[in-house]
Amino acid sequence: MSESIEEKYQKIHESLRSQGYRITRQKKLVISTILMYPESNCKELCILAGKIDENISLATVYRTVKQLEDLGYLKSRLISIS
Repeated sequence: MSESIEEKYQKIHESLRSQGYRITRQKKLVISTILMYPESNCKELCILAGKIDENISLATVYRTVKQLEDLGYLKSRLISIS
């Protein structure tokens, strides 16, 4: 049985918190967006999250992706240079 999006979200949230990362509203939104659209690159994630919060920046997405990569939750394929 695979984990639900909510279970994955909780696991990531707890892991970030235990590593001392701040869990902001925007970071929560980016994580949720990644879980809902796992094949998206950073630009796409920024656009999708921006539909909910127009203050989401590409820098916020990149920082969150980098943190998730550092913790082993993501592979760098999400990063788009274009």
